[in-house]
Amino acid sequence: MKTMRGWAMVTIMGAMAIGVSIGGCSSIDPNADVWESWPDTTYVETPLLVDATQHAGTIGAVREFDGEIFMASGYSYEDWATIEVRSQNRAAGWAAMSVLHISGDLADPALQPGARLTFQNDYERGYDGASLFIDVVGCSGPEDNQWEDDIPAEEVTVTVHEGATPEQRVLHFEATFPDGMGQVEGEVSYELR
Repeated sequence: MKTMRGWAMVTIMGAMAIGVSIGGCSSIDPNADVWESWPDTTYVETPLLVDATQHAGTIGAVREFDGEIFMASGYSYEDWATIEVRSQNRAAGWAAMSVLHISGDLADPALQPGARLTFQNDYERGYDGASLFIDVVGCSGPEDNQWEDDIPAEEVTVTVHEGATPEQRVLHFEATFPDGMGQVEGEVSYELR
């Protein structure tokens, strides 16, 4: 559990949201010591148990990658979650990351097994205001954390499957990036908490 003043939380979350809308490959470290300097309001972040079994496609200059996943991670908050899937091949000189942003509860009834949902994003207008919204930012470059392409998807389709336990969901995602910058497909599992 981290603590901080409410206004500071709103400011930081606003900055993160703006960062996502104009580019989401950089992130604020939720474990940084700066969180300890705001002692007034309780703020809870919950690490997600995440596993990625598929990550493939084209993101910007990284063309037709398939697999080579070395990290999958995620955090959930009160009404949103972030899941990252990272692939890299150092010998070939490429890295790719898909960052899924879920606005709404991961336990939302719309995310039940069998659901197939498509989300359109108009970045000039913003997201459509629905209670549940999922977008993907694609990042690519010569190696992890050296991103040269930072591309928000214009369309995201997700299909939800049952996991190995009743508390687990498998989310298959397909994201299409604008202006021929590529498409990415992936599959992650996460535990509901």
